[in-house]
Amino acid sequence: MWKDTGSDRKLVAGLAMMNQSEREFLEELRKDFAPEAEEYIQTIVTGLLDMEEGTVSGEEVEEIFRAAHSLKGAAQAVQMPRISEVCQVMETIFSEIKKGIFHPSGQEFDILQRASDLIADMVASGGEDPGGRAGEIKKSLEAVLSAPRGPGFTA
Repeated sequence: MWKDTGSDRKLVAGLAMMNQSEREFLEELRKDFAPEAEEYIQTIVTGLLDMEEGTVSGEEVEEIFRAAHSLKGAAQAVQMPRISEVCQVMETIFSEIKKGIFHPSGQEFDILQRASDLIADMVASGGEDPGGRAGEIKKSLEAVLSAPRGPGFTA
């Protein structure tokens, strides 16, 4: 179940204070967000598959990191906090991969792929969390970050 971080209450309060033209502008932004988000998600999914196969360069890892970062920011701009919060944790994981301090296992790739699938589902549903899976996925991603690393690695 999704843990209330206060972002939902802030979103509802913010939407209630918007006038009609501001709500229309937000809806227009959200329409533009979906195709942009799909591109970022595709970059992440393709990059994860390549990374798991061991065929990804440092430049490609940077591209995956930037896609997660940009998707997080775009979701914040269109007031979709659940997407943004999941992306934040993914961005941190990709940062550790980029720095060479974390090398995901098969199970960790599965978690990252499930997170990508969830984000795609949330984008398709206008930022909603179908099935209430965001909290569980976020918790799984956070567990990846806090898991002990091999020799020389830190969490």
